[in-house]
Amino acid sequence: MVQEITSGAELRRMVGSGSLVVIDFTASWCGPCRMAAPQFEAMARRYPDVVFAKVVEDNSKDIIASEGIQAFPTFRVYLNSQMLEEFRGANMGALEAAVQRHQASAGPVSFSGSGFSLGGGGPGPSSAEAAAEEARIARLRRLGIDPSAPAPTAAASKPAAVAPAAKAPASGAMASSPDPMDTASVGDDTGGEDSGRTAADLDKEDAEDEALLASMIKKVAAGSSSGEAGSGGEGTAEGGAMQMVEPPVDQALLQSLLEFEFPEIRAKKALLAVNNSSVDAAIQWITDHQEDADIDAPIALVPQLDMSALPGAGPPKKKITLEELKARIAARRAERNEMEKKEEVQREKLRRESGKSIIKTNEELQRLQRQREFAAMRKEKEAQKAERERLRMEIAKDKAERASRGGYLPGRLDADGYNPSGLQGAYGASVAGGEDTSEGGVGTGTTVEKVPRAVGSGKGEEAMAPGTTSMESVEKAIGLMKRQRIADGGGMALKTLIAYVKNIAGTPGEEKFRSINLENKAFKSRVAPVLGGSSLLKAIGFTKDDVEGRWFLAPEHVDVAFLGEVKGKLEAALIEYASEI
Repeated sequence: MVQEITSGAELRRMVGSGSLVVIDFTASWCGPCRMAAPQFEAMARRYPDVVFAKVVEDNSKDIIASEGIQAFPTFRVYLNSQMLEEFRGANMGALEAAVQRHQASAGPVSFSGSGFSLGGGGPGPSSAEAAAEEARIARLRRLGIDPSAPAPTAAASKPAAVAPAAKAPASGAMASSPDPMDTASVGDDTGGEDSGRTAADLDKEDAEDEALLASMIKKVAAGSSSGEAGSGGEGTAEGGAMQMVEPPVDQALLQSLLEFEFPEIRAKKALLAVNNSSVDAAIQWITDHQEDADIDAPIALVPQLDMSALPGAGPPKKKITLEELKARIAARRAERNEMEKKEEVQREKLRRESGKSIIKTNEELQRLQRQREFAAMRKEKEAQKAERERLRMEIAKDKAERASRGGYLPGRLDADGYNPSGLQGAYGASVAGGEDTSEGGVGTGTTVEKVPRAVGSGKGEEAMAPGTTSMESVEKAIGLMKRQRIADGGGMALKTLIAYVKNIAGTPGEEKFRSINLENKAFKSRVAPVLGGSSLLKAIGFTKDDVEGRWFLAPEHVDVAFLGEVKGKLEAALIEYASEI
C-alpha cells in the first residue's frame, strides 16, 4: 500500500526508519503522474518489505519546495536518511531495477543493545554505555550505514590476517562482494567518460562501484565498532587509513547562501538536506528548521579512505569518500539517463522519418493515380472532339449534296458516312429508289432523286422513282397511319393532312398553304411523330428544305385532280379509323 506523506517531520521519520523507502513526488494535474500511479501501486504490492510513499503537490507544497523537486513525477530511493537514487519522469522500469538493486542491502531494523529486564532489576548496560551506543547508532545512520551490520573481530582486522587470505574475507557477509581494498575497484573513473561507452559498460561500472560502496560501509561500521569498544592499537592501525571529513557541498550555492548572511553551518546543512538542488530550496529548508535544537550542531563527518595507506594497496591511489563514491554512481546513472534520452530521440527521429516516407509514398501513388485519371479523361475528350468534328463534316457534306441536287441525296447517311451503293426503301426493301422516312420514322431515312413527271399527263411529275406510283405510296402511308392508335395518333394525323390537302387543292396559287414550317406546333405534334405522315407529304410532291426549315410544294408540282383523289382516300381512311376504335 502506498502511504501519503503530509508533513516534513513525517518524511524525515520515514526515510530514517532503516528500511528501503521509495517516494513518489507527484501532482494531481500531471498527466504522466496519473499514468504512473497504477504501476507504482502494483510495485508496492510486489515488494512488501519496501516502504512505498507519495507526496502530493496539491496537499504538501512546503515539502515539494524544501526537497527541491523541479519535475513531476520525481521518484527518490532512500536508505537510512540518505537518498540513493532519483528518477525524473515515469521511468518505471528503471525505478523497479533500482529497488531490486538496493533491496538486498536494506535489512530489517533490529535492536542493537543488550536491553533491560522487564522488572528493572536484571543485568543491563549502564546509562553511559546506553548513551554511547545510541550515539554510535545515530552517527552510523547519518552516514548511511546499517547499524545492525556485524563488526569483525580484532584478529580479522589485523594486516597479517588479511594478507595471506586476500581472496577469502574474514566476515561471511562480505563473501559475495569484491574486496573493498582492491585498488582496481576504486580506480579513477574520469577516464571512462568518453562517448564510446555503452549502457552495458555503465551497468558493469555501476555493479563494481555498488559492491565497493557496500564493502566500504561495512568497513566503516567495523571500524566504528572497534573504536567504540576500545580495541586499542590494532583498531587504531586499521583506522589509520581513514580520515573523517565533512560531506561536500556545492560551493557556488554555498557562496550564494552566505551572501544572504546565513550562518555557514546552516547553509551547509541546508544544501546537504536538499541534495545541492537550488538556493531557493535551501532557503526554504533553513526557514523550516531554524527553530530546531540541533540547527547549529556540527555536521556529522564521513570517512575519507586513503587507499594508499592500506595493506596490499599497491601504488598510491586517489582518496575517495563515501559521498564521492555515491556521487560518482549518481553521475554515471545520470549519464545513462542522458544516453537513454538520446536513444529515445533517435528512435523518435527514425519513427518520424519512416512516417514521412510512408506519407510521401502514398502521395506519389495518389499523384500517379490522378495522372492516369486525367490521361483517360483527356483521351475521352479528344475522342468526343474528333467525333463531333466528323459529324460536322458529314453534315456539311450533306448540305452541299442537297444544295447541288435541289434538296435530294443520291444515297443514305449512316455512321460510316455516305453509302450510295444500296438504299433502304420505305418498308425495309433495298430498292433503286425509295421513300425518305427520316421525319416520319419509316424505313431508314433514305432519299431518292425525283424524276420529272411526264408533261401533259394530267398528273404532273411522278413523286417516286420507277417501280412505284405516287398513289401507291399514298396508300401505303395512309395504311401506316391507320395503324397508329396510341393516343389517337393516327386519327389526328389524318385530320391534319386532310386540312393541308384541302387548302392546297382549293387555292393552289397561295404559297402559305404549300409551305409547312417544321417548327409549326400542329405539324410537330400531329404529323411528324406519326409513322407515314411525312411519307404522305413526299408522295404528293412536297420536299424538305433543311436550310429554310420547312416542307415545300413547288407550284409546278401541284396537280389538283391528284390532290382531290388523295383527299378522298384520306377522308375514307379517317371514317374507317373512327369506326374501328
